[in-house]
Amino acid sequence: MPAAAPKKAAPVVEVSETCPECGAPMKLRQARGNYFLGCSKYPKCRGTREVTAELLEQVAAATAAAPAS
Repeated sequence: MPAAAPKKAAPVVEVSETCPECGAPMKLRQARGNYFLGCSKYPKCRGTREVTAELLEQVAAATAAAPAS
């Protein structure tokens, strides 16, 4: 069985959003190639939010600035 590809970490960008369910800070997460905001208290809280266009621009800039491995 082939080894699974290592997970790529989401780029480091500042997220000021709070969870709509519990009020905790949100974290940038990636699933199936798409970014979303997930509660930092996951799995206890499963609150999610869509990423804003402004945050996507920051992600693109951070990804472009990151060295390729």
